[in-house]
Amino acid sequence: MKIAFSVFYLLAAGQGFMMALVPMKRIKFRMLGFSLAGLILIVSIQLLSYGLSYSMLIVHFPHLWGVSSIAFYLIAPLFYFVFKSKSVSKLHFRKIDLLHLLPAVLFIIVKSDFFFRAGEDKREILESIQVLTPNLSTTSLIMSVLALIQLVVYAAASYRLINKNGENKGEDMALLRVVMVYIFIFITYKASIFSGFGYYTLICHLCKVFMGLSVYFVAYTFLVSSNNKKYRNTNLSSSFAANITKSLSRLMDEEKIFRNNRLTLETLASRLNCTTHELSQLINQHFGKGFSSFINGYRVEDAKESIKNNPSQKLWQVGLNAGFNNRITFNNAFKKELDCTPSEYKKSRIC
Repeated sequence: MKIAFSVFYLLAAGQGFMMALVPMKRIKFRMLGFSLAGLILIVSIQLLSYGLSYSMLIVHFPHLWGVSSIAFYLIAPLFYFVFKSKSVSKLHFRKIDLLHLLPAVLFIIVKSDFFFRAGEDKREILESIQVLTPNLSTTSLIMSVLALIQLVVYAAASYRLINKNGENKGEDMALLRVVMVYIFIFITYKASIFSGFGYYTLICHLCKVFMGLSVYFVAYTFLVSSNNKKYRNTNLSSSFAANITKSLSRLMDEEKIFRNNRLTLETLASRLNCTTHELSQLINQHFGKGFSSFINGYRVEDAKESIKNNPSQKLWQVGLNAGFNNRITFNNAFKKELDCTPSEYKKSRIC
């Protein structure tokens, strides 16, 4: 059984490494691509570590010994960034985001005596033992509990983002349920180890398999949904799409039609001499957004320019001039696009 699972882990890891390259090429939004690629890569390294450890091939790659434990502290933040990248369309990595790495760094510091050993020292230890056994110390128990708390906190934060975003809520909630299953399996896995059953029981192997598969499932689903199959049965001709896109850009950039706070999909489609379905399809396929997000993106950019050029102007007036109906809608759209409120953005410009 141990050999069979070792082969499975190694094959799954190899598939994961190839899969990790896909988001960077197929996803338009850079942060979502990086987050998905990172999530797949981390789990693939974790599965590789399991496969090498159980087959004792780990002696040839001593520095991979123990990295599966570090991965547990990176999966939760990456899950969160995947959901956040869908909620904030222009999300960018900031220096403050490095704080999400603190649990992983703390774990490495606590285990520094082990992780910073020379490769030869680790190899000697590995060659002297026949079977790897789990560390059941109090420190390991505390770190496992912290990893669980981290998973729950990030799952709660992801739930809040999904509720706040509104778009594709049903699909995202379904994926979040998979994350909750991952947390349940994680608890089962750790409980099995600290109950003294060790690494090689069937339940431990199944937990690792299902944890890996759940992450791959979430990543694959995001990859599929990011390509937007909503309009797969209705294709726009390239010449028609090019003409509509050109006219749409003119209306947005020159006439600034988005400043009309009563602008609707029907109104815009009428101006472009196309149907609402054709316009909705074009916006989804060419810009990767829904109608509201597309229009609000222009309004936020317009508001940004107004704040830069006329910092003394009241923010509520800036929002109204850009086409927002009220301050709440303005704040929500601004935060979704730039991950900060108009007032925070204004303060950063002044400072």
